[in-house]
Amino acid sequence: MGCGVFGLGSLVIGIGLTVWLGSTVLSSTTGGGGKKTTGTTPSAQVSTLDSTLEDAGTAVTGLAQSGATLEVAKDLADHGSTAVRGHDLSPGAIDLTSCLAQANSPDGVVGCDPSTSQTATVDAHGKLTVDYPLHRVITVDGTTYDCAARPGACAVYGHRPDNPLDTGLVAPLAFAAGLPPVDAVPPPVG
Repeated sequence: MGCGVFGLGSLVIGIGLTVWLGSTVLSSTTGGGGKKTTGTTPSAQVSTLDSTLEDAGTAVTGLAQSGATLEVAKDLADHGSTAVRGHDLSPGAIDLTSCLAQANSPDGVVGCDPSTSQTATVDAHGKLTVDYPLHRVITVDGTTYDCAARPGACAVYGHRPDNPLDTGLVAPLAFAAGLPPVDAVPPPVG
């Protein structure tokens, strides 16, 4: 019983200190010239922080503008490269990566093979044309998958390297029928 009371007392003291320190910080701040300002409201401090963040630089634009597309050729071979084309994209860097496709996921993909990534540049007119190495077999979380198992099982996923919150674009891969088998599992149907 004695240990429980001591633990509860410590908790009450800790909460009290936290509330006191929080109120001290919100009730007075020191500006750049050492001048003490009192009575600053929390909403004014948040507003100042917001405007400071806005002034720090322009926001990172997303990859997709209205009507943006990313596409690759059909009937792909199991080796070599293919042209990846994009239209109406935001200019700047773009990462292209081979991924498992899944239509009902937010990005259209569920897992990617980072070893297949390639960075390219979208021109000032929003166009992209780049040779991208074909990756019939990709490895996601230690499992190798055969992207030629069925059309659209995998995709090239294009996304901004500097904006992890951007959803990106997907270009489904469709390999030619009748390719020789490989030692890999078919991707899950999604």
